[in-house]
Amino acid sequence: MTIIDYATCYPKVAALTDSSVKTVVEPLANMFISVGFPKETLSDQKVSSYILVSWQQQLLKFHDS
Repeated sequence: MTIIDYATCYPKVAALTDSSVKTVVEPLANMFISVGFPKETLSDQKVSSYILVSWQQQLLKFHDS
């Protein structure tokens, strides 16, 4: 997974074994913890609304802990 900071264009990279919500959330949350949680995210991938809601719910668990 590659994340680009929209303001600075600085990339961050994490190796993933698959693209399931459970696999993606932990490294993504760890990246956000280091720089802060975004108010908005952008993606170049088509994501179903079910996956997006599930992803946001899982990510909030990291944010609140």
